[in-house]
Amino acid sequence: MQRYLLTPPFLTINEENNFSDIWESFCLKLLKLNYRTDEIERRRPPEQGIDLYYKKNKTAFQCKSTLKGSKFNITNACSSLRGAIQLKNILPWSNYIICSNENLTGDQFTKLQSIHPDIDIYGKDYWIGLCQRFPEQVKANFRVLCEIPENRIYYDYLLQINGELDAIQEKLKGKPINVLFYYHGHDRIYNLKISKELNVSMLLLLVRRLFKLHEITKEHKGTVQIKPYFLINNNRFDEKTEHDLTMEELGLIDGSCITLGLDFLFQGNQITRSIMYLNKDLSPQLPDQKSIIKNVFVRFDSTI
Repeated sequence: MQRYLLTPPFLTINEENNFSDIWESFCLKLLKLNYRTDEIERRRPPEQGIDLYYKKNKTAFQCKSTLKGSKFNITNACSSLRGAIQLKNILPWSNYIICSNENLTGDQFTKLQSIHPDIDIYGKDYWIGLCQRFPEQVKANFRVLCEIPENRIYYDYLLQINGELDAIQEKLKGKPINVLFYYHGHDRIYNLKISKELNVSMLLLLVRRLFKLHEITKEHKGTVQIKPYFLINNNRFDEKTEHDLTMEELGLIDGSCITLGLDFLFQGNQITRSIMYLNKDLSPQLPDQKSIIKNVFVRFDSTI
C-alpha cells in the first residue's frame, strides 16, 4: 500500500519551490476534489491569515506546514487567525479551517479556540484519508521510497572499482546510518545504508559508481560527462574539491536527506546543465540532457 508522507522530499509539486507553497497547492488540489468544485481560490500574499477561500459556503482556509523533526508553530497559527478575523468585513467567512500536515495537540487546539471558538482543524489524518480516497489524482505528488540493498553496494563496487573501495570498505563497517537520496527531477527517493565515518568525497565516488555515471562518457565517446554533486544542509559539495568532512561532522542522522544534483560537461564546452538551459541555442548538436538523465535513473531503477 502507498505510504503518504506529508513532508519533503516525499511530497512534491513541480511548479512550486519551497515547501510552504507546495503544501498550500496540495491542500487546494485535495479540497477541490473533496468539495467537488473549482471555486476555491488561492490568495496571493499578503494573505492576512487566509490562504484559500471558498466564497460559496464562506469558508476560509489557512495552510500551515511543518518540516520533518520540527513542531507546529502555534504562535504563528494564532497570529494568522487574528489576521483573518480582522479581514472578515472585507472577506466574509463563517468557517475557518487550519490545514496542517501534522495532527495538532489538545492544548494547541484550545489556544486557537480561545481566539475564535468556531474553528476546525484538518490535520495529518484528514489529508492521508483524502489521499486514500483519491490515489490516482495524488500519485504524481509523492516520490516512491526505494531501498538499495546493502549487498548491491558491495557487489557493484567490488566489480567496478579498481582499488578505490579499499579505504571505503573500512569506513562502511562502523556507525551505520540510513540516508535518503533524491534528485529533484525524479519521482523516487533512495534509502541507502552508509556510515557516519564516510566522508563526502567517498560518498560522491560511491554514488558515481552506483548510478554508473562513468558509462555515460563511454556511450557518448567522451563528448559528455556527468558530474554528481550533493546539497547537504544548504551547502554544495562536488568533485572539484576533496571533501574530508564526514557524515557525522555534517550532523547527518538516520533519515537525513541528501539532494543529488547532476552537472553536464561537454567536450570543449565547460558548461553546466543549468547554464545550458539558459543558452539552449549555443550548440544545438549537443546531446539532450533530459534524455540522458532519464536513462540514468531508468536503468538504475530497473536493477533494484
